[in-house]
Amino acid sequence: MAEEKLTENVFANQAFMWDWKCIAPNFYIMQGFKYASAATITKVVVTMAKKGTAAGYVWAEIWDSKVAGSSHISGNSSDQTENDVSAYGAAPGEQVTCNFNINRPVYPGALAQWYIVLASDDVVGGDYILTGVGVNDYADGSFSLISGAFVYNDKAAFDMVFELHGIVDGGDTEELLFASPFKNPFNTPIQGAT
Repeated sequence: MAEEKLTENVFANQAFMWDWKCIAPNFYIMQGFKYASAATITKVVVTMAKKGTAAGYVWAEIWDSKVAGSSHISGNSSDQTENDVSAYGAAPGEQVTCNFNINRPVYPGALAQWYIVLASDDVVGGDYILTGVGVNDYADGSFSLISGAFVYNDKAAFDMVFELHGIVDGGDTEELLFASPFKNPFNTPIQGAT
């Protein structure tokens, strides 16, 4: 896929919100991506909301492979208490930024397949974190639920709505590297893609 700068609000293309929390069977959610240029990743922006009185924290990790039975972390957002779930509103959610201030992943470019992984500490009871997804028309990525044993449950019909920001090799300014190219087939966001 050729790189392009999207001027539209990618988050307006959100079709659903996906329910998840850090308990069995789905401990994490994952979205694949590819980018042509080498870059240092500085932040990931996603849509988040809460269901019920969910509390806890969410952070992002960048994985450089998807191998059953293990994680392959190239970097995680600097402060795992940065994004407090209790502060989130209800669906359709709000844009949440996960910053990589210290441990920044260095993406190699050349359309390498890497992954955005969202993780959380415990969210208890019947409460959930919700993350925005779109109907899948993104060929360079895949959306998965990940168990505690790192078993991947691919959801081929969906992709996470996200922005990836960073500094391209040779540059010195943070910029939007990539935004998920979804088109919302609905007039308004809806929830319930569980």
